[in-house]
Amino acid sequence: MEIDHIYMHERLGLDPLIDLKFRLGEGTGVAVCMNFLDLSSRILADIRTVEEVRIKDTQ
Repeated sequence: MEIDHIYMHERLGLDPLIDLKFRLGEGTGVAVCMNFLDLSSRILADIRTVEEVRIKDTQ
């Protein structure tokens, strides 16, 4: 992680969820993370419940 991110995480008492170990400095990590955010939001918005897909308990 970059120095500023290390400081921010220490100050907030948080651990990073993902560390891709990018050190390119031109925003490449943001481009990659946007895909993660898109995927995550689609999963949360589109996931079906057991009732919605009508899965029956087989036990």
